[in-house]
Amino acid sequence: MDPQQVPSNSESNGSGHPNPDTPVEAPQRFHPAVDSESTIISAEEQHACIMLSLLFLDTELTDWHLSAMARRLQGLNLDESALLSLLRYDVFPVLWGNLFAVAGEWAWFDSEWLLSEIEDRRNSWLLRRCVSAPAHALAWAVASWMVLGPFESLMERLRG
Repeated sequence: MDPQQVPSNSESNGSGHPNPDTPVEAPQRFHPAVDSESTIISAEEQHACIMLSLLFLDTELTDWHLSAMARRLQGLNLDESALLSLLRYDVFPVLWGNLFAVAGEWAWFDSEWLLSEIEDRRNSWLLRRCVSAPAHALAWAVASWMVLGPFESLMERLRG
């Protein structure tokens, strides 16, 4: 694999979900090309965002999926508050629309696309703070329950 590519966890377990137990090489760190002061998303955060994106699929996550996701997240140096922050401020603004999509079924999100969208949001102060923040806050108020239930189940597995 080219070390500059972000791997996608596209190997399926037969249920349409990517297999969270499939080893994924460490993704690249983003290096903003324009603003050297931009927030960089760490390798741990990238892995966590990919795992958290599974909460936005329009197929049911089973106990097996949640346990496998917890195993993958356990090895990362991120606590529960960091994971919730990633869910709320990085993953949710990119994927919340999928919670309401009725056309088709998503089996996974392309990791490269997802991480690129997150990087773009982190590096765009105007977009993130001024333009889209009110809409995302409203969407969080309306739709967060759809991902917070599975997120809490995931955190329970991480705690215990």
